[in-house]
Amino acid sequence: MANTPLHKILWLGCLLLLAIAIPAQASHMIGGKMSYKYLGATGAGERYEVLLTIYADCQNGQPDATMTDNPAYIAVYGNASHKLVAADTSVNYFSSTVLAPNSLNPCNTSGDNACVLAREFKREFVLPPSPDGYTVSYQRCCFPNSTANIVNPADNGATYYCVIPPTINKNTSAVFKYNAQVITCINDDFAMDLSAADADGDSVSYEMANVLKGASVSYIKPFPLAGPYDSVNYVLPATTLNPLGAAGGMYLHPATGILSGKPDRIGNYFLAVNCIEWRGGVAINRVYQQFQMVVVNCSSLFAATRKDTAVIKGATVQFHAGGGTKYRWYTNYNLSNDTIPNPKASFPEVGVFSYVVVTSAVIGCEATDTIVVHVLEHSDVAMPNAFSPNGDGLNDIFKPEFIGPCSVKYLRVYNRYGNMVYEGTGGWDGRYNGK
Repeated sequence: MANTPLHKILWLGCLLLLAIAIPAQASHMIGGKMSYKYLGATGAGERYEVLLTIYADCQNGQPDATMTDNPAYIAVYGNASHKLVAADTSVNYFSSTVLAPNSLNPCNTSGDNACVLAREFKREFVLPPSPDGYTVSYQRCCFPNSTANIVNPADNGATYYCVIPPTINKNTSAVFKYNAQVITCINDDFAMDLSAADADGDSVSYEMANVLKGASVSYIKPFPLAGPYDSVNYVLPATTLNPLGAAGGMYLHPATGILSGKPDRIGNYFLAVNCIEWRGGVAINRVYQQFQMVVVNCSSLFAATRKDTAVIKGATVQFHAGGGTKYRWYTNYNLSNDTIPNPKASFPEVGVFSYVVVTSAVIGCEATDTIVVHVLEHSDVAMPNAFSPNGDGLNDIFKPEFIGPCSVKYLRVYNRYGNMVYEGTGGWDGRYNGK
């Protein structure tokens, strides 16, 4: 395929840039990568086939933004001059595939509703021989607003690029095996393969890289610029080497490309990695990939739904466990059946009694939960000293907790200045005058 004349490229690029340079939200980009094949020389120069893969969130991303991914704008710059050598603003995708959720924990099913759209764009460029090589770039806005480790993610876009080394190398780039999004569990030790395959048989090594930004909410689909490219601003404690901000850090093995860590906070995080190609002991090239890691709470998948509780003497409690196909209860006290999800226990005497349930599934996953029952002689009432009215379903309401047959005649809540902020018979949700 012949290259489009440069003056036409620039004219068309500017025209399309002006068409798209309007304030708009385009939060849907969740990863991408770029690679190339060396196809040999022609009378016009050296032939390279560039492959761009972008990943979009097709569940929560904006459909209009996903539609305008096509066509892609791809530009080639000289490594030494940083001048535009070739470009195409009309590269249509040849493949569009919805990927299955990729979970590092086989027991985790929370990603079953995730949707990742992978689109591949391919373009052949004929480039003049160069002692310096070239950089091929693509830029697009924006990161999802839910991203936890990037400052103002919905106002920033991504840059994906690859480097073509000097022509004398006649190099085909390494290609990452891994796709865009991975789901893992909070407080789980994980290990994932971020390695790449090299068709030339070059040695490869790996390093964590900056998540690179490009495009903005004002220019959501710009004509790609030459490097060097700026890093996003990370939300501390996240960093380039520890993009999840995990207390124990993360480690990317430089020889195997195995990334390991233990996330200790829930959220959506962006990571990036470089694969460096070595030939004859000299680093000749690198390729770059950016992707998203989603950290979720998996403990609720196999949990007893009735947690620690208190009752008065003579009461009967029914437990409820879920998430599995088999159940086994272990206790030192009075249970109706130890192999069903919802057994009952009666309590004719005062004391503290523990119940442990082990839940298992067909795929071999197993989880354990413990319930403690405090049995009291008489009815009682307890008032919390704090609550968290943030709408997450946990401790959202400030109200008395009863043990035994009690009822509320009235509940009044006052602020530190003596002003009443709530009166009723239920509980306070933290609002005062509607706020």
